[in-house]
Amino acid sequence: MSNIKLDITKAACFLEAGAVEAFEPKVKAAQQALEDGTCPGNDFLGWLHLPSSITPQFIDELQACADTLRANCEAIVVAGIGGSYLGARGVDTIRQMVRQQQNREIDEAEAQRMYDLKSEIFHSLPEAPVMPGVLELMGKIRKGGMMCCVVTGSGQLPLIRRIMKDFGEFVSEDHITTAYDVKRGKPNPDPYLMGLQKAGGLNPWEAIVIENAPLGIRSGYTAKIFTIAVNTGPLPDEELLVAGANLTFPSMQEVCDHWYNHIIPEL
Repeated sequence: MSNIKLDITKAACFLEAGAVEAFEPKVKAAQQALEDGTCPGNDFLGWLHLPSSITPQFIDELQACADTLRANCEAIVVAGIGGSYLGARGVDTIRQMVRQQQNREIDEAEAQRMYDLKSEIFHSLPEAPVMPGVLELMGKIRKGGMMCCVVTGSGQLPLIRRIMKDFGEFVSEDHITTAYDVKRGKPNPDPYLMGLQKAGGLNPWEAIVIENAPLGIRSGYTAKIFTIAVNTGPLPDEELLVAGANLTFPSMQEVCDHWYNHIIPEL
């Protein structure tokens, strides 16, 4: 990808000397705020390094998938879980989409009603199986004298019930942090800082984050917690590393298999 170049030679006659240079500190500060995830709208920074990390192979895969869908489908229904794949709170994602697509602002109450309807549709679908390797990994974590906590951008009660149904042997409900526990969702550090608090007031260096979304990874990173990325989606590993991951794995099973010989020695 070529760098973007700014040519203002035609505008020079309209500008006072040094006018452009005067903006340099503000531009640098804005760029730094983007990189640090501290700028306004920082719940939606999953795009920041996405263009530079997309490979030609990934584009080809997208095109092949699109061709298959066009050939075989009349309509496609997309049902998400939690906030979004990138890790933001569900209501924040909805408000952002309404702003972009309908050019209007909605309050959190209206976004919550939309979120509840989406959740109702999602939970009417067949139940997804537990990801391979998760239960075995939780067993290793507990055997090592550590506790398992959940930090999610979701606030869906059915999701919390599903967590307790599938993982109740390893997770207690008072160790689950949801969208309702914080004002600022991922990529801010707040969700994981709240998770540390719920876990008994732990310090960041006493915890490990396992995440699969760039905003979630960024949240763990900005909370100063050692963060492991599991690439369960279509993004290249580089995108997860740029977000702040210390280690990346292609699946939860791989995390489990390398827990003793690779991950623990890194801590």
